[in-house]
Amino acid sequence: KGKNPHELIHAILTAPLPRPSVVGHDIPDELDDVLLQALRKNPAERYRDADDFAHVLESTKHHLSPGAWQSASRRFFTPFVRYQKRETRSSLVPVVLVIIVLLVVAYLLWG
Repeated sequence: KGKNPHELIHAILTAPLPRPSVVGHDIPDELDDVLLQALRKNPAERYRDADDFAHVLESTKHHLSPGAWQSASRRFFTPFVRYQKRETRSSLVPVVLVIIVLLVVAYLLWG
């Protein structure tokens, strides 16, 4: 949050990002950790590329209970499902959607 654009930019660059589970209480800790790494301020601490992020996201899915993953993924992906082509099975689409949603949440938290 900031009172003006300068304060907002300063907060984005310096303030710690809140855990996604603070906003969505049904988000499991394991998914919190994956999302926070994807959003690190230092690019060297983020995932190397979208494939790495997708791989970690997919492996996290297998460690969570089905109910926990369904609840968290429903929160992120349901609004976007109607825009996906049914024949497309790319793992990049969910990754891009998660990033977009997280950017919107970050903007809403700090805006």
